[in-house]
Formats: sequence, structure tokens, C-alpha cells
Amino acid sequence: MFAHEYSKARVFLDSALTATDAETLGITAMAYRALGEVAVMEKDARGAERYFSKVDLLCAEMGIPRSCIYNFKSHWYTVPDDRFPAWSSYLARY
Repeated sequence: MFAHEYSKARVFLDSALTATDAETLGITAMAYRALGEVAVMEKDARGAERYFSKVDLLCAEMGIPRSCIYNFKSHWYTVPDDRFPAWSSYLARY
């Protein structure tokens, strides 16, 4: 994502989603958040909304606030809010 190779990022993130299981819902939520950021960068507002709403559902399933999706032991990647702010904007709207 940092190199603006969004199609490559989408492929990697999609593969991460299929590799996860019920015990790693946090990683799945992070992947959906990143896919939402990719959609925003590609000016796909509907796609971003769809991915971000999936993060909402996963957070509700885990019983955690939406702002806490990075508070997990297994941080295999992060998407800092200062470089990719769409998720923060989404949280502020709802």
C-alpha cells in the first residue's frame, strides 16, 4: 500500500482473509480495514464502505470497540492512521 500498488495489496489481503480462522478475527478485521483503505485510494467509496462495515461486524462479534482492532498480540502488519486516514474518518462519522 505504501508503494501505491493497490492491486498487489488487494491480492495479498484477500489471500490473508482466506488463510484466517475463527481464532484470528482480529487479523481478519485488520485486513478488511486495509482493503477499505485500498478502495478509498482507488476512489471506490462504496467498496470502502462495504469493507469498513465488515470490520464493524467483526468487532461486534469479538465484543471490542471498533477503535481497538490493533490491540492484538499478532500484529503481522499495521496501517497507521496518519498515512491512511479513511478508517479514522469512517469511525468519526459513526
